[in-house]
Amino acid sequence: YNDDAVDRNERNNYSSAISSITSGDNYVTIEHICPSGPLGLIIDTSTKGPIVHSVKSSSSVKGFILPGDIIVGLDGKDTSSMTAPMITSYMASKAQQQQRRI
Repeated sequence: YNDDAVDRNERNNYSSAISSITSGDNYVTIEHICPSGPLGLIIDTSTKGPIVHSVKSSSSVKGFILPGDIIVGLDGKDTSSMTAPMITSYMASKAQQQQRRI
């Protein structure tokens, strides 16, 4: 995620839901296991990859995934080069799984 685009306190309120965190010079990668059902994310296409535009208030990942986050993977598949329609379709195809790793 981009530190400038997020409220750290909001994400910290949900830190118990984070399963792993890795970081580099200009990024932090956070992995989370999500329950089945729609994720409730509105995604845009960006040059960095699919970026979260907004998170619906009913989303199970609200507070964990925030606007400005880049979605780089879902269930082990690299999504960094997907467009918004591609990743939205891919997320929908996985909605009925018992859990998903994003």
